[in-house]
Amino acid sequence: MESPEHHELEQMVLPLSPEPLGNSIIELRHSSGGTCKVSTYAAHLLSWCPSPFNEQIFLGEMAEVGKPGLAIRGGVPICWPQFGNFENAQDSCKLTHGFVRNLHGAKWALLRQSKDSVSLVFRSDDETRKIWAKDFEFIYTVSLGFGSVRMEMEVCNNNSSPLEFTGALHSYWRCSSSEACEVEGLKGFKFDTGIGSSFRGDAVAEGSSVPIGDKKQTQLYFADAGDAVTLIEHGRRRLRLTKSNLPDWIVWNNGAENGSNIKDLKDGEYKKYVCVEPGFASRPIRVAPGASWIGSHEARVIPHSNL
Repeated sequence: MESPEHHELEQMVLPLSPEPLGNSIIELRHSSGGTCKVSTYAAHLLSWCPSPFNEQIFLGEMAEVGKPGLAIRGGVPICWPQFGNFENAQDSCKLTHGFVRNLHGAKWALLRQSKDSVSLVFRSDDETRKIWAKDFEFIYTVSLGFGSVRMEMEVCNNNSSPLEFTGALHSYWRCSSSEACEVEGLKGFKFDTGIGSSFRGDAVAEGSSVPIGDKKQTQLYFADAGDAVTLIEHGRRRLRLTKSNLPDWIVWNNGAENGSNIKDLKDGEYKKYVCVEPGFASRPIRVAPGASWIGSHEARVIPHSNL
């Protein structure tokens, strides 16, 4: 067992004002054999293998990682400080899915790193203030555990007035067949069919699980839903997905009708993913002046359910 002193020596802590890294990929490794890859462009999680050759993350085959101004389809994009067309936050930036996923990815800087964890930081500057006249610091941490990956967002409000925002961690989970997937744990919660600019509460989930359609697009928004759901494929429980301090879940797949509309996907690739993602848009997050907010999302592989 490693001593605390040894672990401390391994931890790399950078200066308080680190320089942006541009486009590179950081690989993390856990003592259990798990790995993940994080792009410094957009702080984007690109890969997670809880065990060797057991990839759980979907990335479009034609995705261009690190191209300035271009969002990456697949992996886990960070939608912030706005989710979709939700402009219900005070002083919304009015940009679909915000700007931290594609505004000159070099603005993300490495804050600290160890063998199994990395923290990246995005700070407001003159360019971001032209888009959104707010001062903030966004720290994003990805860490590996035994059979798990955890993503944590910390937003510090550096303004003299409250800061409001919406967003999501737009997780794409790899699968062999999207139509063989369903999500358990949403029964009894209100949801919208189709995502608009505000939460409507169209219906209540009645079944024990939510199926993923194939022909039509699946686009469901669950508000104030429970903190744990399970992704099931071919009747087997694969992933336990949890969230903390985030109110909503989104379940999405483009379906055959729209399958070719995503630039990064080859024909038929829509079948290879399902998005089950935590969101915070049905009601905006509000952070007091000088205060911070933390929200997190964890995926844990369920034993005996390998792809």
